[in-house]
Amino acid sequence: MAFRFPWQREERKAPAFVELGSGIVGAQGSRFRTTEKLLRDYAAQVLDVAGLDVLIRQAETWIESNVAVGVFSLGLALSLLPWWAAIIASILVFAAWTLASPGIASPRGVGLLRVAEAPVAQALAFVLILSYVASQGELASVWAGLSGFIAFRLGAARILLAPLLEPMLERLYPLGSPDQTLRSIILRWAIRRGITLPGMADMERRAEAFWNRSNSK
Repeated sequence: MAFRFPWQREERKAPAFVELGSGIVGAQGSRFRTTEKLLRDYAAQVLDVAGLDVLIRQAETWIESNVAVGVFSLGLALSLLPWWAAIIASILVFAAWTLASPGIASPRGVGLLRVAEAPVAQALAFVLILSYVASQGELASVWAGLSGFIAFRLGAARILLAPLLEPMLERLYPLGSPDQTLRSIILRWAIRRGITLPGMADMERRAEAFWNRSNSK
């Protein structure tokens, strides 16, 4: 148990998710078009081993990871390319990761992503990178780096690219990218533990039926 001064309140860990009539909402705001019952019917053994709270937290780490990927790709590109090419490269990496990550999400990458998503880690990395770029006399790259860092951190890149990426995500993942991310996490937990899961088509059909019922109310 961590030491606390007498005047300090005991820290309470926020719940990983809440279940509403329309599905599950994660602590970071991700909406999943399913319920704990549907997930347990599909992958009870995985939920017993990992816990739904762990699965939701891992899924949300992957869902939010595109910001960190954009930030670090921009930093790396600025050290290698002209500022305008670095911005284009980081946007392309951000978009590609946003589209691909729901299908490749895995528990194994969660630890690294959580470190990369930490604001302190991103800030320290960018201070080092921009210091190096400034030492080379590339002031335009410094300003581009600061602007890009702010754009990624404040979500401006995500908002500006949403009209392009969201239709593509809907075509790739009909049930939604958060559900695909969670499904990928569950599947890889099952593979690691040697757990056999029923067909994914059945899960999709039941989740879609639930989603349609909740929207028709």
